[in-house]
Amino acid sequence: MSGILAKEKAALAKEEGKLTKFLKAVQKFMAKEFLWVLLAVVLAFPLAYLIDYVLQNYMYEVYGDLKIYMNDRPVLLATYLIAIAGIYFARAVAGSIALALKKSKP
Repeated sequence: MSGILAKEKAALAKEEGKLTKFLKAVQKFMAKEFLWVLLAVVLAFPLAYLIDYVLQNYMYEVYGDLKIYMNDRPVLLATYLIAIAGIYFARAVAGSIALALKKSKP
């Protein structure tokens, strides 16, 4: 009887170890993604100002259309959101390419 209990206890400890590893991996993933989002939010400020400057000074028609589309809200807000999405999308594409290259190596 005690042998069966010992086996069950060992199996339970093994499963608990797997769960702990999984939770640590999820925690690490969430922390990494949070840092990427934070980086994208911070890097988007100068990029948004640059896009806004180029639109105002060199692409008058596009800037006017964007201003109409934004219902007279600041165009900088639109460029900021576009910059965040672009940075995060570029990061996702780079990560996917790195993963594909990593898996294809023998």
